[in-house]
Amino acid sequence: MDTWLTAAHTALAEHEPAVLVSIIEHPPLLPVPLGPVCLVTRQRVVGALHLGAARAPALDACAQALTAAPGTLQTLAFTLNPWAGGPTGHSVQVQLRTLAAADADAIANALQVLVGGCELTMTLDAAALAVTPGARLDALPLSHQAAGVDAGTARFSAPDDTVLVLGAGVLAHRVVECLADTPVRVAWASLGDAPSLAAWPANAVALGGQVVPGHSALPQPCHALVMTHDHDLDIDLCHRLLSQGQVTSIGMVGSQSKRAHLERTLAARGVAAEAVAHIRCPLGGGNHRNLEHASVAIAAELLDLR
Repeated sequence: MDTWLTAAHTALAEHEPAVLVSIIEHPPLLPVPLGPVCLVTRQRVVGALHLGAARAPALDACAQALTAAPGTLQTLAFTLNPWAGGPTGHSVQVQLRTLAAADADAIANALQVLVGGCELTMTLDAAALAVTPGARLDALPLSHQAAGVDAGTARFSAPDDTVLVLGAGVLAHRVVECLADTPVRVAWASLGDAPSLAAWPANAVALGGQVVPGHSALPQPCHALVMTHDHDLDIDLCHRLLSQGQVTSIGMVGSQSKRAHLERTLAARGVAAEAVAHIRCPLGGGNHRNLEHASVAIAAELLDLR
């Protein structure tokens, strides 16, 4: 996965100068994650750095930090909106860490722990990064997006909600992108088709064959999103998920005619009408005028379920 954590592991292995950027503090109304958010090298920025007008000066500071000695740690404040929040405006505190060889073990351990589905704490303000694994939370890998920062320690834990995306079509890609940096974990089972994102969101994890709908244990709450290119497969997946009874909600892409076909098919399989009524189809209120409308509407609907 093309995230800041994987990129940091690669940069250290190749002895490439890299700066780990962590947001330590921001105004309460700014909807960005707290904790490590991106890695900056001379060639690229991996991850998300949503700081508005402050992004350019923050990247300039990263460019300077790339020339600093490995292990250099800086905490800087950047103004977001000079016109708001009093004379000083809204400011955000950002930590820049020029990665050193001493950080390599912590990065490697973090990757292993998160893929194993265990919670993790990462000490950000020590001379070298340090990680402490915690309890195993559920059967799915954890995302590379921290849940927050407290006293210089970033916490990686299962979010309150997981969105299980089944299918890897164009619309699925757009929905996953729309859910980037939101307070949900996106668990993506592409069902054979490899996702082709230009940049993988830190809150998304690829499942591969780790989840078999209808059989694999799922976290709670889990909102399933069924969006393959095969109508019959979509209906079969809905049937399996209803039979399993672990998902909090099921949504399926389609039209009113597909909804009617879904109801007839599941009724013929003995599924109660009350259960079928809980399947949201068409997703996004049927606002499918184009790809952009559909993906935004579906993502908004999923976030409203939290």
